[in-house]
Amino acid sequence: MLDRLEAADRYVELHALLGVLEYYGVAKMRRGPGGGLMVGEPDLGRIVDVVTVYLEYMRTDRVRLHEARNAIELTTVALAAEHLTADGGRQLEVAFRSRLLRQNVVLFLGGLVAGIGGFMYHAVAGRVLGPAAYGQLASLIAIYAAGSAPSVVLSVVLARHTARLVATGEGAAIRALVSRMVGLVAIPSVVAVLVAVAIQHPIAAFDHLASTFPVVVVGFLLAAAWQVAIPRGVLQGLQQFTSLSLNLSLELVARTVLVFGLLIAGYAVAGALAVLA
Repeated sequence: MLDRLEAADRYVELHALLGVLEYYGVAKMRRGPGGGLMVGEPDLGRIVDVVTVYLEYMRTDRVRLHEARNAIELTTVALAAEHLTADGGRQLEVAFRSRLLRQNVVLFLGGLVAGIGGFMYHAVAGRVLGPAAYGQLASLIAIYAAGSAPSVVLSVVLARHTARLVATGEGAAIRALVSRMVGLVAIPSVVAVLVAVAIQHPIAAFDHLASTFPVVVVGFLLAAAWQVAIPRGVLQGLQQFTSLSLNLSLELVARTVLVFGLLIAGYAVAGALAVLA
């Protein structure tokens, strides 16, 4: 009787252990003829969940996570260098020269030009408008910056989906994805314009604006920013970094030139805002 109880306990323990292994995808019990315990590939998603719970239980802060990441990266680099063959070294050198380095240089130059253009925009606007009007412009730009934050998220999401379509050989579906996103984004874009029209008077009174037109311009700017994020996300997903870099840099150069012309023409805050589109 005791042997049967021990055997039953061991069976329960073994069954529970197999359940854990099946949960993580490490093993799977195949039933029927030729069945048995089959070794499988671990489910990384579930392993990540367990590690996340453990780190939260240990109250691991960002500093320790950063230290752990650095240690893992350094160890990975050391192992890669240790096992690097001559053929692998040549392939790595070709990869750096032909793609990675070139793309990083292109993005760096585009970001540099965009940064200079942004600085020149504010320098010209501040110089021509003066402290009071530039303060009004800055408050409206702050509203625009907060409202355009979803465009960054939209761009990243589209880049991810575009890259996935390219990787799976479904590049032809990108056009349909863009058309669908343009239609979906058009709805909040119209809402943004309507909200700007509805609140133009209180915002203009709060900022001491001489006209409510700049507030309406902010609504149209938000709609434009959300729409522009669509092609930029697609370009990033297609890894067309040269086109993306030119898009970003030329925008800021054109913005600086236009703001100077509009301010000289006397369009003041409304003109400085209009060039953000």
